[in-house]
Amino acid sequence: AKAGRYRIELRRWPREADAPMAGIPPEPTADAFLDDRPVEGRLYGGQRNRALPVASARLKVGATTQEAAVAAGDKLKTFTVTLDAGPADIQTVLFDRDGKPLCGAFYVSVRSDE
Repeated sequence: AKAGRYRIELRRWPREADAPMAGIPPEPTADAFLDDRPVEGRLYGGQRNRALPVASARLKVGATTQEAAVAAGDKLKTFTVTLDAGPADIQTVLFDRDGKPLCGAFYVSVRSDE
């Protein structure tokens, strides 16, 4: 809604998992909560997380596209962009070392950098 500089963070895992983009976070004992208590067993398919060979990240927001390398232990990739006022679409892609798209960033946070 407002023109300015913005800091955009891309993550594969939620911040609280504290896990690298290419790695696997610790396996939770519960994946759902009811009345602030963990629900026994895994509700969402029980599929285990898997490592992906993330080597770079791309952010496209509005007319701006930026790419950055992702090191083995990186938990996030941060981009700074200057945007005009008004709506803007955000697109993210994580790539392997050969430039093959793996997936989009699962978690994106946007904050004013001013």
